[in-house]
Amino acid sequence: MRFISHVALTLVMIITCSLLVSSVSAIPSHQGFKVLQDSYETHLPLIITDDSDFVTYGFEGEGTPDNPFILEGIIISHSSTCIEIEDIDSHFIIRNCWFETGDYGTALSFRFVQNAVISNCWIVDGDTGIEIWNSVNVTISNNHIVSTNQGLRSSSCYNSSYMQNDIVANNYGMEVDNAHYSTISENRIYSNSREGLVLSYGSYNNTITDNILGWNDPQMALFGEANAIDRGESNFWSGNHYSDYTGFGDYSIDGEANATDEFPVQLQDRDEPALLNQEAITLFHNSPLFNLTFVEDYPLTYEIYIDEERIDDGYYIERTIDIDLNGFDIGTYNVTIALQDGAGNEATFVLEVQILRDIPASDIFSILLTGVGISVILVVVVIWEKILRPRRSS
Repeated sequence: MRFISHVALTLVMIITCSLLVSSVSAIPSHQGFKVLQDSYETHLPLIITDDSDFVTYGFEGEGTPDNPFILEGIIISHSSTCIEIEDIDSHFIIRNCWFETGDYGTALSFRFVQNAVISNCWIVDGDTGIEIWNSVNVTISNNHIVSTNQGLRSSSCYNSSYMQNDIVANNYGMEVDNAHYSTISENRIYSNSREGLVLSYGSYNNTITDNILGWNDPQMALFGEANAIDRGESNFWSGNHYSDYTGFGDYSIDGEANATDEFPVQLQDRDEPALLNQEAITLFHNSPLFNLTFVEDYPLTYEIYIDEERIDDGYYIERTIDIDLNGFDIGTYNVTIALQDGAGNEATFVLEVQILRDIPASDIFSILLTGVGISVILVVVVIWEKILRPRRSS
């Protein structure tokens, strides 16, 4: 009897699951991705001029080195400044946030602050991504600053660190002036319309190492790119990657400082973007959202066409694109994705995307009932074969 029970239970599970999988068409693995902004909580702009403002706005922490004020997980979209902080000495961190401003707006503006950290934030559009004035011990790391007029600008800041940021597709990339004893390292500053990285007048004793500086100021390509400029003095450049470096000898930094990178690296990219998975995609009409992932060292722009009509364009800095076909009827479509990377390499992919009729809940319930019914019949057959039939034969 124990054997029969195990057999029956196993059959019920196998038949029911297989019916569900075959009837629901194996819900596509591409389905269910959300656009990046959806993971943040909407918040109003912030103005902070006193420690009590951190508490008022719901920052966690106490402002100490061991327990700094922390703001994270919010999105602020505003025509002017998203967060303005002034005259603050307490330790604070802004991380994992999304900021978006209008044509004349500034995402983050700090003046006379100390002990500040900005990390893992997305900053999109507007006049200035991050601006910092007259501040000390500021750390800006692992941020994405895209499509602004001026990506990052600091003035009269000391003992600060700018590390591992993506500053891409802005008008101007990054500029620091009157900066002292600061570190600029492992940033990716490429495909900005004008200058990439500029150390302006009054900047001295700063360290600039291991940065990607490529394809900036393409408008002036006939006269050479503007990847790095130094107008200060006694700044140390070493091991940076330059797209206009020939691969021989030292690299001379443009500007009045006459600075030299003695260990430059030639930055080259001859590979076009690649799509990780080019299989046909199946979606349901009530949730026609899917995600594509690309292989590319210096991602830049994309355009999406549905049957030759452009429906979207933008930047794929994170090497993924969310495509929403909401509003399209049930049917099969050719989706074309045209990509360009920072070096100008281009690639085009065409995918077949099928949008299916939604499966009503009543249909799913019917599938379950059918599976249970078939399973019961199989159990009866097993009992007949293993118990009743042998008994009658004897």
